[in-house]
Amino acid sequence: MFSKPFYQFKVNLRVMEDNYLFIGSSKDEIFQIEDKDFEDLLDLDSKLAKIQTHIEPLSSSILLDGKAYIPGSTLKGMIRFFLEHSFKANDRGEIYSCFIKQTNPKPINEIRNFLNIFNYSNFPEARGKEDTKWDWKTRKYPEYQCKVCDLFGNTNSASRVIFSDAMPVNEIQLERKEIVAKYTDRKRVVPPDSQFSFTINLNNGTPEDLALLMIGMNLHKDGMLRVGMHKFSPQKDANGEIIQFGKIKLGIKKVMKFTYDNLGFNEKDLNVSMFISSIKEGINKNFSSIIRNFNEPTT
Repeated sequence: MFSKPFYQFKVNLRVMEDNYLFIGSSKDEIFQIEDKDFEDLLDLDSKLAKIQTHIEPLSSSILLDGKAYIPGSTLKGMIRFFLEHSFKANDRGEIYSCFIKQTNPKPINEIRNFLNIFNYSNFPEARGKEDTKWDWKTRKYPEYQCKVCDLFGNTNSASRVIFSDAMPVNEIQLERKEIVAKYTDRKRVVPPDSQFSFTINLNNGTPEDLALLMIGMNLHKDGMLRVGMHKFSPQKDANGEIIQFGKIKLGIKKVMKFTYDNLGFNEKDLNVSMFISSIKEGINKNFSSIIRNFNEPTT
């Protein structure tokens, strides 16, 4: 397990100004009914009618013990998505990531069409073969194993990164917003400037793994990402005002490095700024020619 270093990152997540966060599903909110009012109703139909008047259709950000949180699976999916789409083709038309997903892969022709849109002339070898299982004869992964899959896992290999749920750092008062589109949708959303904290554990981390993780978190730039519903589609409220969703900023607050050698188990609290500067230097040296600039057109 500790043939290579194990890293633990404490990460801060902040919802940006003028943005709301919505991660949840539709539910019905039942407001409190006074015992006396309820007990005065003798027949079942009257009681049900009373309950109905206290039910409000509401789409709510998910809660844990009454507090908003962001599931670790959502965070992992967000970072993996950004990482996979962060690369452009090299001078041979090859793409660094292979777009294998943890769920059942899409038909190859669909992936080919997708890559053609982004001007990737050569189809990723790993995506075509699909066989990324550990080879018990050679005791190795195939040479064409995608580096993103090796880190985040796929249908045949386990992930080496584990994301905790992001729990609130400050007191978050959820706000109600009425979204007007095809139909009126009342949402209970996380307001701007809300802050969360979560942990990322990386097993057997190499310098390349650290670079990929930082690219996926967009920390080689400004740490800005988008997550949750409506992140790419601003909505209008009942007054016709535009409501922005999903823009967040990530920042590493603490880095722990764990190693094991013939002297035993060791742990070290790393200097965060020096650690990030070192990884950025490696990214600039080894990845600068294939990292996509999202502000530039794809054609």
